[in-house]
Amino acid sequence: MSKKENSLSDNYIKTIRQFLPINRKAEKDYLASLQKKVEVFCENDTDITNSDIYIEFGNPREAANNYLNSVDIEKLMKAINIRKVIHHAFIYIAVVLFIVSFIICFVVSGIKKNQIRDREFSLRAQEYFNELMEEQKS
Repeated sequence: MSKKENSLSDNYIKTIRQFLPINRKAEKDYLASLQKKVEVFCENDTDITNSDIYIEFGNPREAANNYLNSVDIEKLMKAINIRKVIHHAFIYIAVVLFIVSFIICFVVSGIKKNQIRDREFSLRAQEYFNELMEEQKS
């Protein structure tokens, strides 16, 4: 199979994948099977075009719709909902981690400022104490 034919097959499958709402094992198996069929089709003729593939297998939207019409809608909806929950959980966790990181940075910055202020105060107190001691000696 030439690079052109392989590219046509890959592009066709890639376009179909974009029309599928989820990418589970069942969808991957369907796309792999369809890709093999398209590759076999392309091997039989050296002058294959996208139009030839669309005529034989349908345009990518039709191919995706045919697949979606053949699957159990309940299972598909459940998988889509699980994907949504995972996606929302990921976003929630990312936001929480961002907020916690911000708070930690703020607290650490405050602690560092307090430590610097305490050191400066200690140095000033020590200098003042030393001055008092020198005044008493004189």
